[in-house]
Amino acid sequence: MRGALSAVLLALCVAGCSRREGSSSTTPSTPVRIEKLTLIPPADRALRADVPATFRLESVPPLPPDLTSEWEFQSSRDKFARPVIGPSVEVTFSAGGLYRVQAKIGPTLSNVVEIPVVRVTLADGEERPLREGRIGDRVRILVEDPLPGAGGSVTAAGRTFPLEGGSERRLTKPFLLSNDPDDLAAAGDGALRVAPGGRLEFAYRGAPAGVSKIGPSVIHEIPLRIVAVG
Repeated sequence: MRGALSAVLLALCVAGCSRREGSSSTTPSTPVRIEKLTLIPPADRALRADVPATFRLESVPPLPPDLTSEWEFQSSRDKFARPVIGPSVEVTFSAGGLYRVQAKIGPTLSNVVEIPVVRVTLADGEERPLREGRIGDRVRILVEDPLPGAGGSVTAAGRTFPLEGGSERRLTKPFLLSNDPDDLAAAGDGALRVAPGGRLEFAYRGAPAGVSKIGPSVIHEIPLRIVAVG
C-alpha cells in the first residue's frame, strides 16, 4: 500500500513539473526595442579601397549579439547593402569616392557617417579599372580621391607619373607594361618594366596606396588572309 501511494505521488510530481516547463518554454520573448542607434566609423577616416574596414554599432539599450541590422553604403557611383548579425561589419570598398553610411535595426535608424575612400588601380584605354595588368598591355593608373588637396602624381614601381584631370577621378597618360629590353628601350618613358606573376605597388600622398597583379603576356591574334589561286 505504501509503495503504491509513493508511485502515485511521484507521477503527480512529474506531471506538474512537465506542465510548468512546457508553459515556460512557450512564453514568447519580448523583442528588444532600440531607442538610440549610433554608428561608429573606423578610426582612420580616409580609407583605402583595397583594405577591409570595420564599422560598429552602439545602442540604448545594448545590442544583443544575435540581433540583425541592415547597413547601406552609397557614393555618387556605387551603392550596396549588407544584412549583418551582431554589432559590427567589415567592408572592403570596390571604388573610391565619398560614401554615406547608415545602419538600421527595425524602424530605428543610426546617424549618417560620411567616409572618404581612395582607390589607386590600373585602368584600360577606356578608363575601366582592371583586375590585373598583363605584359604587352597599354594601361593607365586611375586615382579616385574625394579628399581636398588631391595629389598631383602617383608612384608605381618607384617611378612617378603625373595625373591629369581636375575632378576626384584622375588618370596618368597611357604606358606599356613590358619585360622586354628592346621594347623598353624603344618606348622610353612610355613603358614600365614589370615581371609576369609579379605585383605593381602604388604610392600616393606619400603612403602605400594599393597593388595590382601582373599576369602573363597578352596574346595578340594575327588575322589570316586566304588567297584563292586559279
